[in-house]
Amino acid sequence: MASFVPPIISPVLKEATELKIEELNRAKVSFKNRYYGNPAILAAGNDTLKRVTALLEEIKKLDPYLEKDDDLPTLTRYIEQASDDHSISQSKLLKFEKQLLDKLAINAHRLDVSSLHIDLLREVMYSDASPESVSAKLEKAVLDDEFEMVEESELEAICEEFERNAFTPKQTDTGAIEQFLSSLFEGEAGKQALKRLREDVEYYGDNVIDGHEEVDEEDLEWCIKDLLQNGLLGDEKKKVLQGYLQTPGVLRELKSTLNMKSVRHWNWRNPEKGLVITARQNAEGKYCMTIEEDIIDMLFLHALATGWSTKLKDYLQDIVSEERIWLRNKMPSPEEMEKWEYYVLPSRQPRKVPRPSHCTTCHGPPPPPPPPPVDYGPPPPPPMACPPPPPAPQAWRVKSKKKGRSPIINIRGRNLNYERYSNYVNNFYLSRLPSCYGSTLHLTPAQDTQALLIKHLATEINVRQALGGNVRFMKADFGSFATSLPHSTILAVLRFIGMPSLWLDVFTRFLKAPLNMGPIIRGTSDQVLIRERGLSIAHGMERLLGEIVLFFLDFTVHRETGGYIYRHRDECFFVGNSENCGAAREAMVKFGDVMGLSFNLLTDPNEIGKTRSIGFLLFDHLTSTFHIDDTQVEPYAKRVKKQLATCTTVIDWVRTWNATIGTYASHLFGPLANVFGKPHLNAVTQAYNRIHEIIFEGSNLTDHLKQLLATHIRPNLPDPPFALEPIIYLPTAYGGLGVKNPYITLNLARGVLEKPTSEMEQFLKDEESFYKRFKECFDALKPDTRERKLAGVYGENNKERIGAAFDDHSPDEFLTLEQFTAHRESLSYPMLPNPPYPAPIPTYTPVPTLVSTYNNLLDEPMDHIDGNDRVTDVVMRLAGKDRMRQWWRQSGEDKWVLQLYGEECFERYGGLEVWHRESVPLEVLRMVRGEEVDFDDGDSSSILSEI
Repeated sequence: MASFVPPIISPVLKEATELKIEELNRAKVSFKNRYYGNPAILAAGNDTLKRVTALLEEIKKLDPYLEKDDDLPTLTRYIEQASDDHSISQSKLLKFEKQLLDKLAINAHRLDVSSLHIDLLREVMYSDASPESVSAKLEKAVLDDEFEMVEESELEAICEEFERNAFTPKQTDTGAIEQFLSSLFEGEAGKQALKRLREDVEYYGDNVIDGHEEVDEEDLEWCIKDLLQNGLLGDEKKKVLQGYLQTPGVLRELKSTLNMKSVRHWNWRNPEKGLVITARQNAEGKYCMTIEEDIIDMLFLHALATGWSTKLKDYLQDIVSEERIWLRNKMPSPEEMEKWEYYVLPSRQPRKVPRPSHCTTCHGPPPPPPPPPVDYGPPPPPPMACPPPPPAPQAWRVKSKKKGRSPIINIRGRNLNYERYSNYVNNFYLSRLPSCYGSTLHLTPAQDTQALLIKHLATEINVRQALGGNVRFMKADFGSFATSLPHSTILAVLRFIGMPSLWLDVFTRFLKAPLNMGPIIRGTSDQVLIRERGLSIAHGMERLLGEIVLFFLDFTVHRETGGYIYRHRDECFFVGNSENCGAAREAMVKFGDVMGLSFNLLTDPNEIGKTRSIGFLLFDHLTSTFHIDDTQVEPYAKRVKKQLATCTTVIDWVRTWNATIGTYASHLFGPLANVFGKPHLNAVTQAYNRIHEIIFEGSNLTDHLKQLLATHIRPNLPDPPFALEPIIYLPTAYGGLGVKNPYITLNLARGVLEKPTSEMEQFLKDEESFYKRFKECFDALKPDTRERKLAGVYGENNKERIGAAFDDHSPDEFLTLEQFTAHRESLSYPMLPNPPYPAPIPTYTPVPTLVSTYNNLLDEPMDHIDGNDRVTDVVMRLAGKDRMRQWWRQSGEDKWVLQLYGEECFERYGGLEVWHRESVPLEVLRMVRGEEVDFDDGDSSSILSEI
């Protein structure tokens, strides 16, 4: 998990925040003093009616906004009646008084919740000066020192491996690379696509070099936010980047500085000093060697990489979209299609060859008639002036402002092979590269891609196991892909796609970075060496150049097998039968030999099963299913426990919890989809039970948070437990802390299939019933009807073609079940034909649809939550106010929380909004929470930003 660097709160912003905090404190004191010790109320003495009347009048006079409540006008009428109507008893008047006092108490409670948020905010604002934070930092330093001592040998080994890869050049045969890549573009369609790709690359590259257009603030802001998601970026640089985002004036100056730079003449700043190498841990706790770049170079290179990424993803999609190059569906042979048409498809008219009106052997065909005469009128007058000059060519851009390609729409009812293609393009095609939709950049988080990958792999295995039983699951691991990728391979691939020579020089200067290895080894002086191999991990250029190379791996495997490699970074997964996996393995080995890359290929079922894992899931080759690897769960829980222990504030603790445990980790345990079923849901629940036991040691999340609040904020919390609990879990938009509970997500997924194989079993049953009905319909056809069908497919009196097509059986015999279902993945079944008149209408037989079955397995069913009228009415009334959404737009987890704690909120706080949000510095509070500011959408979700 990447560390979250608290935002920089400027002195001016801190002063403005303190002013609002002071105003809230004054409002609390003033509200209390207005009613406790109020002379008008005290003057009423023991007269209940006068006391209630005085209290009501004081509320109207001092806090008129409370009159907006529906019950206050009605209560006023009751008390007016009681002044003359003595039949209203004292007990009834005491109830009226209690109602008014409860209304005041509710307002006081909401002010109390606002104060709680203020205390949490102040803890973050002044965490550096508090003794608690100092002790926590000391504890963190001790833990880091102990960890460093334990892992020192591992760190040294990683440094040695890095030096061996980075400074040892590996030359590859560029001629062989070009020949290999050219073989992927055979035929006229391939040559045209390659020509178009090279023209597009050259055009964009020239525009960037010319520098006619400047980067704008929107592009720069996106690049900074993308860099902040990099878990290997140093905390100091993150603070600087966050400072840029918080100051629009600085952003404008930074944009101007970047636009001053020349792409043509770019080089590293101070190359003689070298770029410092640092070892940092990634989200999995593994050490990675990172390069400390100058902040301007870092932003400049990231903007260039982002621009090229969006363009190349767009250009290469033309290749993927060209069916003559990238085959979407392997159709049956023409002979098989003719048989399918005869047996299965509706009849068509016989094909007749028209008789010529004259002898075409002696005389050629008649010429076409001349076109009719057209009166075009007089010529137009000459133009009065020259047209305006065309606009200047576009310069280097992070993205084009024209509308980008839209993702392929997922249409149900087509064949399975096309569905696989659509899923690949929409979810996995160059998924690490950003896309541009209109003027908006979008990058799918790696965790989301991994979760989708797990679900698709399991579905492919499930479907193939049911249809054929010959399933192989292959995993290929590059090892140190980024750090060992040969520079000659990168430049050869760039040259092949048409990268201009000036750009090749720029990329060469980037690749040949001067690295200073001295600071990483204690007591060693500066040692500047030129990098000869590899790329910086998690760098924008690494993402760009690595994906370009691996695209041709995807292309190669698909060309050889017709299947798809599902990639997560540099880990590759392939599902198919033994023949497909063998072909994929050969293609990958050939690709690696040409490109100078080495794979760890695992296809043999007898190989170690744990190596074929993804996230916390292992593939069991005996059952062809995934199961949870318990040996990974416990270390993960202990690592998260250590992270939570080093949190210096409650807000920091909540953010860390939500990012690691609170939000269900679908990228680790797999999505809660039908393809995994109830057994997997139960196993995941047990895993989370174990995680909670390790972290809380016999306690629970609610009690632990209450203890945190008592320790950090208020030693003696006045709120009773029933009122504090909803504050903990309510979404932040309603005044809660927004703590996420993974058990809610697990509970909402109870609708998954009891048995993961039941969906395909039902499909096979429906398919067999459909076959029997189709056979009955065909057998019921009259001989003349069959003759017409034969003539419609093969032509009239074409006995030779018919005899060749039906040499092994008679046309009157229907297909066997095996023949009928042989092409179920490439063809969809038609509707059943109508029975011949006057046969009775048979019972309905559903058409088996493999695509629907496939998508049902991918589906993640979530329970539909119908809130009670009181909750949904309040949610609807609050919708649109500061990120609060309509009920139907709430997430399932937020609906559950609002419904679960709604009664306590109404009882203690008078509604679902449990605070006075106007009294809280919301913008600063969102900053320290790490929430994305969204001005266009009333978002009530309590999901915090990823860490």
